[in-house]
Amino acid sequence: MARKAREKSSTGIYAVILCGTANIFNEQEMRESFSETVKKYLGKGLLGIRFYDDKVHMLVKESDDGISLDMKPLVTSFARTYNRAHEIEGKVWRDRFKSVPVESLAVKKECIDYLNGGELATPYISGARVAAAAKKPAIKKAAEKKVEKKPVQVMKEEVKKEDKPVKKKNTLPSWLL
Repeated sequence: MARKAREKSSTGIYAVILCGTANIFNEQEMRESFSETVKKYLGKGLLGIRFYDDKVHMLVKESDDGISLDMKPLVTSFARTYNRAHEIEGKVWRDRFKSVPVESLAVKKECIDYLNGGELATPYISGARVAAAAKKPAIKKAAEKKVEKKPVQVMKEEVKKEDKPVKKKNTLPSWLL
């Protein structure tokens, strides 16, 4: 089965996620090595970066070659560096990198705020904005109330095999979903 083609950005800016097979960025040395590799291959195309132990989130402006050709040498070069440093062979990345086109200035600013460690650490869950409790007192009050949750029972007759969830198209970076 063929992969789905990457969506093209009209602005040339993409939110990119690279997920490692292990905690590849838990050492400061590997973060610095990846940063140097990014500077070498993306240069001024890197608009922001945020590390986690097992993945990295970036905001990237593509060159004339396209995002795929921009990322390929970066990904392969760092994989070689990581494998040499840890004296191992094999896969470093879980899958190919994920990219979501950033089409508006508002989303770009939101992404940059997130990458710089702003208040939007996890701003979206299933497409609904989760506001910080300090910003939205209504959410804070609702969280303080003790609500008894009852388990939902679904009858087998109600669930049909033909019912498939409808997938909504998101225009936000994947780390914001």
